[in-house]
Amino acid sequence: LMMESCGVADVIATSFGGRNRRCAEEFVRRRLAGEGARWEDIEQDMLNGLRAGLSNQEIADYWQLSVVTVKHHIKSLRSKLGARNRVHAVCRAIELQI
Repeated sequence: LMMESCGVADVIATSFGGRNRRCAEEFVRRRLAGEGARWEDIEQDMLNGLRAGLSNQEIADYWQLSVVTVKHHIKSLRSKLGARNRVHAVCRAIELQI
């Protein structure tokens, strides 16, 4: 099930004239895989915490980080995913099979 989103893939699909959303999503997936935007291991850890429904404090406690550091990494992964919030980030990760 594809979630409705307004992320990077949507912007790219619009630049393709809206013809090919799959092509746009593949572009984003490749960028996150290392061909452009670099996906950090810690961002994957943060995403896993979001998927588990953990709060910033719970993620920070688990990884022995400050809450400020966790917020920074979550903001970074949201930006790379083109997500508006943490729920949207999880949805985008599911869409992109990350």
